[in-house]
Amino acid sequence: MDPAMQKFVFLLIMILAVTAEVVGDFFFKKWSISDNIELLNFGIIFYFTGALMWALSLKFESLSKAIIVFVLMTLVLGVALGVIVFKEELSLANKFGLVFAVLGLVLIEAF
Repeated sequence: MDPAMQKFVFLLIMILAVTAEVVGDFFFKKWSISDNIELLNFGIIFYFTGALMWALSLKFESLSKAIIVFVLMTLVLGVALGVIVFKEELSLANKFGLVFAVLGLVLIEAF
């Protein structure tokens, strides 16, 4: 597989993995508010799916790069979920951290 296609496949799988993890976070947060055990089960299923996708992504990228991309993408989407859906507020330090996370993600993927 040529490098451009390999990078595309890696990013696609990573987006699916991160999305599954963040959906799992959504269900975990809803469960923590409502105590509905079904929400906890959905969260576990989505986390497991995200973990499987994460493992698959390692076939296309090194661990040292993949873990950073995964963590930063999860951070950005998780913060967006908290702010948009759950109306959580960010401190100034959180906002700076988010900017640095996005910058780090761009730099890692650019080189």
